[in-house]
Amino acid sequence: MKRQEPGRCAAALLLGLCLTVLGCPSPNSSDEDAGHGNADAGDVRLRRPDGGAVSGGSSSLSSAGTSSVSLGGSSSRAATSQAASGMTSSSSGGISSNSASSGTATSLAVGSSSGPQSSSSLGGGSSSSSSSTGGAPGHIYINSTERLYSFHPATLLVTDLGAFVFQDVGGLPITGQRMLDIALAADGRAYGVTYDVDTPAADFFVVTVDVTTRVARRLGTTKSYSALGVVPAGMAFPEEVLFAVDNVPFLDALRVDTGALRYSFDAWDGVFQSAGDVAAATGVGVFVSVYDSTNGFRLAQVDTYDGALSVVGPVGFPNVNGLAFAGGALFGFTREGNVLAINVQTGAGSVVATHAAEFVGAAGAP
Repeated sequence: MKRQEPGRCAAALLLGLCLTVLGCPSPNSSDEDAGHGNADAGDVRLRRPDGGAVSGGSSSLSSAGTSSVSLGGSSSRAATSQAASGMTSSSSGGISSNSASSGTATSLAVGSSSGPQSSSSLGGGSSSSSSSTGGAPGHIYINSTERLYSFHPATLLVTDLGAFVFQDVGGLPITGQRMLDIALAADGRAYGVTYDVDTPAADFFVVTVDVTTRVARRLGTTKSYSALGVVPAGMAFPEEVLFAVDNVPFLDALRVDTGALRYSFDAWDGVFQSAGDVAAATGVGVFVSVYDSTNGFRLAQVDTYDGALSVVGPVGFPNVNGLAFAGGALFGFTREGNVLAINVQTGAGSVVATHAAEFVGAAGAP
């Protein structure tokens, strides 16, 4: 659902266009932002001069610090088990990823294996953490509701890193928590969305995640988000933000570090449900996994200005709950333990690895 632009006088339109092109904050919040009541004062969403949403670039601007807020509303995550037709596994030793912005193909070598592989060695990852809480470059982190894994595209190996250690805001251990999705910021810090199975309303929380110790500590309560992903600076806002999707489904932009609401987009068409993840790559775009009862699981691209969805195509597998980029290539992760290479121009997936786990989320390391 696209946002409706309110009428303005010619002078105001000219001023707004100049401010948008220059990347400057508006001196007054616009009518459309005021209608939502969620955008920050001086909200700046980025647009190209031709009117389309930006797809890349960078910015030195950063968000002002804000305290964590309760965004209200919660519901249990919709369970999806619709079967879809299978795809043949890739045996080429490489993964082709097509750039949506330029139409050119790039290739990411993923090893010489002719079929799926898996690894179950605990803590056997060969890459070290880039910080005390951050992820290592060149691979992807995957999560089930209770455990953290890593996937190395160069070797196609999935490694079980161990169980999450859930803590409250003060660092005290808590039980009854489940991890729905994880995301990695540009500085390597990890975030996640959890829910509490011991509360009647199944309360949802934004958490920080230390991928070395697997400690997931609460930042604050949030909406019933089932999908979370980092969108780099310059793609949707001047600063890096978290895109989060709830079960309505609404798309929200959250502040990195606090989980506080940055901007709320219009709801998507009611035919779609969030399948569980958001993935973004500069120069490629922002993608989400969606589900509907007629067409099953599909890949869709998000317009970073108005949040509108454009369906790319069917993935060809059920329960594609995780998405993540690595080296410009998009991967999907399913509840059946399949790791998929996904073509961003067609949406089609092919199996490149398997593991005995129920994957529900993923995040690419910067």
